[in-house]
Amino acid sequence: MVDAYPHRVRDPIHGFIHFSEEERRIIDSREFQRLRFVGQLALTYYVYPSAMHTRFEHSLGVMEMATSVPLRNISWL
Repeated sequence: MVDAYPHRVRDPIHGFIHFSEEERRIIDSREFQRLRFVGQLALTYYVYPSAMHTRFEHSLGVMEMATSVPLRNISWL
């Protein structure tokens, strides 16, 4: 049996985020990697020093949430 999601990365919120070879190619692209240097919370870290999140981390979490939604619960498809 071939694993549909052979790659994974550890996330403090979602645990392990599993992703496919196609998703890995997108994540490895230069455009996606640039998100590592873009802050998600703007200047919030001045008020909350531990609030250091990037668009890269956010995008991985969004990918995990989007792929974990069961399609049968989406009535408009």
